[in-house]
Amino acid sequence: MERDVGLMRDALVQQARAARTPTAQIAAALGVSTGTLARRFAPARLSRRLAAALHAATGPATDFGPTSASHSPSASATEEPGRLLAMALGELVYGTSFSGRAIARRAGVDPSYLSRMLSGERRPSWEKTERVTRACQGDVETIRALWEAAVRADSTRAAGGEARATLWGLLRGLHLSAGRPSPQVIERRSAGRVRGDDATALLRRELRPWPVVSAFVATLGGSPAEAMPLWSEAERQPAPERKEPSA
Repeated sequence: MERDVGLMRDALVQQARAARTPTAQIAAALGVSTGTLARRFAPARLSRRLAAALHAATGPATDFGPTSASHSPSASATEEPGRLLAMALGELVYGTSFSGRAIARRAGVDPSYLSRMLSGERRPSWEKTERVTRACQGDVETIRALWEAAVRADSTRAAGGEARATLWGLLRGLHLSAGRPSPQVIERRSAGRVRGDDATALLRRELRPWPVVSAFVATLGGSPAEAMPLWSEAERQPAPERKEPSA
């Protein structure tokens, strides 16, 4: 709770600076002096706090098997690094005495692109990230760590999407090669290990627990060992939103 409040306070200070709120007003809202505000929310100090928050959010890499689904990283765990990077860059930019346009000019990036970097809409290359950091006289080493974590999180989300597509292709292929049995037939052939509604869900590309997927694959003549790594990676990521067909 205390950590979340601290991050919220950092974000509010960043937003206030982005809105060009006078320093005295920000300090008064926090109940501190302007000198204390400058020290506690200095760009380098904030970057270190964000780096610590990033470590707490992502934690050490752990290899969990399919039966440990409850320990899989959530969507917020893969989104947090990118959010923290954007916050850190924003604090660097708004913590200087220069305008955003001046920083963009010094860093050699388009002002609109810099704005998207700070909002988290764009994941900049390290070259551009470093130029912005140096233009603000920020801590390059800390920002580099945040940038690398954000890129790793992006790759994790992309891998999850590819795994889902491959898994659905495998399941549909097995279903087709087995003669397209109905969900009721699959339930009967699996001796009840795959219920009819679960079979229907899988054929509609809705993920189910590993024991169900394993039984589904085996019932249709496939290899659960082949499907397991695909399921494990797909299960780590949130399902994409399904678009309702237009009327």
